[in-house]
Amino acid sequence: YVFGRAIRHTKKLIKEGRNESILGDHHMVLNDEGIVDKTTKGETKVAWSGINELKENDQYFYLYNSSLSGYILPKREFTNVEEIRNYLNTKLTN
Repeated sequence: YVFGRAIRHTKKLIKEGRNESILGDHHMVLNDEGIVDKTTKGETKVAWSGINELKENDQYFYLYNSSLSGYILPKREFTNVEEIRNYLNTKLTN
């Protein structure tokens, strides 16, 4: 039920066209305090303590701040993926 509802809600958001801050280009900065996410519509910040889980696959890091939302970091944007993996793990365990 929850999964189906989330899909319907996402489709509705996309259809309405009010999603510039969700979809599109994002510039993310990782710093000592957390993540700064900048778009053409504004800026959001989340502290490392607000990230609940780190997952990854071959192409992306997934940083979840809830069960339904998070940040997707493309590995192709990093010159040293292992270094970033270690950095993220350090920040999320402290």
